[in-house]
Amino acid sequence: ELALKGAFENPGVSIGIIGNTRDSVKKIYFKDIVRPICKRLGWAEDVDFWINKTELSVELSNGSIIYFAGADANEDEMNKFLGQKFFLVVVDEASMYANIDLKYLIHEILEPAVSDYEGTIIMIGTPSNYLNSYYHKVTSGKPEAKAWSVHKWTWADNPHVVKQITKLLETKKAVDPEIVNDPGYKQHWLGEWQVELSAMVYKFDPK
Repeated sequence: ELALKGAFENPGVSIGIIGNTRDSVKKIYFKDIVRPICKRLGWAEDVDFWINKTELSVELSNGSIIYFAGADANEDEMNKFLGQKFFLVVVDEASMYANIDLKYLIHEILEPAVSDYEGTIIMIGTPSNYLNSYYHKVTSGKPEAKAWSVHKWTWADNPHVVKQITKLLETKKAVDPEIVNDPGYKQHWLGEWQVELSAMVYKFDPK
């Protein structure tokens, strides 16, 4: 919604939303996010917009365009953002980038791209098992966090699904009360950095 409002309120700008892969961006954003938000904002009546599923873009009648892309396939995909100019860039699922250097993407490619507008870069994502990632350092209070404004929330902070999720979790806890101690539960439901040893090749925790 922030990206769509930014495009609406700033005519002629480009906004980038980067996901883990091109396919994941297409599946997540175009069906379940873009259209519902456009409808909620009343764009169906007040603003002309065109969704291009081939190029993965949303173009507004004011000349602004939101581009969607995947960056984790290889460095060539990441380098497609070189030399472009963006008002806002959102890096989604930032904890899951395994094939590229996220820090390099942020500071060497995206920072110059938003400099013309003095724009904004946002990293979002659920904690994962990649504890050596740049996203982990930023969101867990390491020195890298000084350059960022860090925010955190859990499923309970989402008013759209809190009733459904509460019901689901009550069912899961009834079956397995120990689920609250599971690293996967803490990652995906509470937004906490925990290593899920069962998902690792070498089930080893140095702590």
